[in-house]
Amino acid sequence: MLAHPDGHVATSTVWVVVGGPAVSLAGALWFKWAVLGVVARSRVTGLVLLLALAAAAHWFSPLGLSAAVSAVPIFVGAWETAVRLRQPGLPVRAASSLP
Repeated sequence: MLAHPDGHVATSTVWVVVGGPAVSLAGALWFKWAVLGVVARSRVTGLVLLLALAAAAHWFSPLGLSAAVSAVPIFVGAWETAVRLRQPGLPVRAASSLP
């Protein structure tokens, strides 16, 4: 990928570029579900977007795919921040108050 950022996207490149953020989002989604009992729509949407990017990877250059994949966690973070700011009275659970 570094040698030819504008070349063809190999299958191994897709696995590495998309797989890392997908594992991260899936882990955070599982954590929120296990600890808070909440399935975050933003993270599910992020995973769906990553799957769509993986399916459409042959239309991207390696650099373009990396840029598009990098935008997904930024989108998820912005969504979660916007939700949090719209609900200022939402209590923050301390670790000591968890069941």
